[in-house]
Amino acid sequence: MSVRNPFWCKLSLLLTSSLTIMAGATIAASLPSIQRAFVDTPHVELLTRLAITMPALAIALLSPVSGWFVDRYGRTRFLYAGMVLYGISGVAGGLVNDLYLLLAFRLLLGVAVSMSMTSVLTLIGDYFEGPERSSFLGLQAAFMGFGGVLFITAGGWLADISWRGPFFLYAAAFLFLPLAMWALHEPTQAEREHRPAPGQKAVADAPDSLDKPLAVFNYAVLVLMFIVMYIIPTQVPFIIENKFAVSSTWVGLVVAALPLSSAFSSLMYPKVKRRNSYLGVYGIVFLFSGIGYLSFSYAPSPIFAMMSLLVVGMGMGLLMPNGSVWLMDISPMSMRGRVMGGMTTSVFLGQFISPFVTQPVINGIGADRAFQVLGAALIVAVGLTLLSTALFRRWS
Repeated sequence: MSVRNPFWCKLSLLLTSSLTIMAGATIAASLPSIQRAFVDTPHVELLTRLAITMPALAIALLSPVSGWFVDRYGRTRFLYAGMVLYGISGVAGGLVNDLYLLLAFRLLLGVAVSMSMTSVLTLIGDYFEGPERSSFLGLQAAFMGFGGVLFITAGGWLADISWRGPFFLYAAAFLFLPLAMWALHEPTQAEREHRPAPGQKAVADAPDSLDKPLAVFNYAVLVLMFIVMYIIPTQVPFIIENKFAVSSTWVGLVVAALPLSSAFSSLMYPKVKRRNSYLGVYGIVFLFSGIGYLSFSYAPSPIFAMMSLLVVGMGMGLLMPNGSVWLMDISPMSMRGRVMGGMTTSVFLGQFISPFVTQPVINGIGADRAFQVLGAALIVAVGLTLLSTALFRRWS
């Protein structure tokens, strides 16, 4: 890593990354309260859930454009503008008295996340290489998980006071911005290409061309897994409240179990990857997620539900670092921003689609049965992964 202040640079990247998990998770526990506040609005059940996923629509649509801007005009200025927009649009959502206006600010928040997340991922690809990159991406995913625990729990506590309370947590962007402007720098062409200093040995890093089949495969896995995973922040708050009649604070604690275990799991990514291929790591993601979903469907208490989501998080914590490292490894430097923009699109496209897929399923067969079906599908995916690992040796 070639920066003047490595510790502060890493801390700034980690803090800025936490803004991504805040985009949806912060207000998860307040969804039932928001629905009650706007109960007279037509289609309030679906619109309330869109408050979580509306940022994902903007992110999915704009991240390829963000990636192009990052490659063309630079990383850091685009990041700073995104952080300012993030703070303004995030807080504004809690100040309105119209559900449609709230959704409009949530859409604007998604624009900000697209700008900041694509910039941060590209900077990580520029600043780090090899095992250091894998380790930092695992640390990044863990930091986002711990941030998710903090923001979901704080959001649940604030939601017990008012549904507007969690929205003020988005002002954290204004606190992180000065550090980012001081600690981060725009990489030079040499740094982007990881050219060695005089006397140092060159390190093989970026390939000359993008492996498009592998990129498409990674994008598809991310879309599908986030469709499945985002049933937790969009549906579980209602399931827990209706099934166990608990407070918003309790709802926040149950939902926070997922990012808590995913944070610890992400820290283990470098060790897990050393023992498995990229495809094998995806198999582990499917296995733990499937077991957790099946377990959740039979949960007799909030504690049991929390333990089930801890199991899901053990798998999900490996998903993002595995996808990020694999995509960076197959991306040429000149396309890195666009490839990372494609990854951002995949993650948030899955999040946005999720309620449109899961809500009809839950309405049709019930929440418990829906989790059983998803859990069984994930277990089947484990078998397909094992078969694919044997057939496609280059997918490692």
